[in-house]
Amino acid sequence: MNISAATINNFLIEEELAFPYYKLKEILEKEDISVIQNEQILIQGKYFNGKSKFRLQKIFNKLILADLLHFRKAVERDVNILFDWANDDEVRQASFNTEKITFEDHNNWFHKKINDPKSLICIAQVKNIPAGMIRFDIKPSETSISYLLDKKFRGKSLGSAMLTKGIAFFKSNYNGIYPTITGYIKTSNTASIKAFLKAGFVQIQDENTSLEDSGKYLLKAH
Repeated sequence: MNISAATINNFLIEEELAFPYYKLKEILEKEDISVIQNEQILIQGKYFNGKSKFRLQKIFNKLILADLLHFRKAVERDVNILFDWANDDEVRQASFNTEKITFEDHNNWFHKKINDPKSLICIAQVKNIPAGMIRFDIKPSETSISYLLDKKFRGKSLGSAMLTKGIAFFKSNYNGIYPTITGYIKTSNTASIKAFLKAGFVQIQDENTSLEDSGKYLLKAH
């Protein structure tokens, strides 16, 4: 199976094996470019060594899966699968509110969200199999983002692809003006933190948040 150039490009940039074009001027203006070259050599050494065959096979499997990932807007029939995902034990543990959700509460929340022009729930699919959800809520000061993966698709390094492709889908399907995209993550949720950082987010200080043991992550502007 062929892998799209966009998926390969995203992987190379996320793993810092290549630099995005918008950084070219910044790199060329560095006084000592040899420092960057040495850093690149060290990073490349992680992938091209005595275990390259197995590592590259794993990478290509990951890229194929990421390439198959696509999104659609949530519709009425998604209420049940979103309810199941929301009450998954790992999802509740990673949430700021760890209590189980009743179907009545979920149903009210779901219908409010899909009818809200300032909210967009997207369903991720792999070969038409539901793989997860990503949600955007447009507020006056920020656009908050959250996502989850179906348990069958966890542990496959799909988090950053979910974010990158999900954000691209949001930008192409939301016509209004929206503030900077931000995510709030529990400090114990290392998998999500890693995914956000790979997708181009940076952690920032937020003294105003009421969420304990959390970090705020801001999508860098290109």
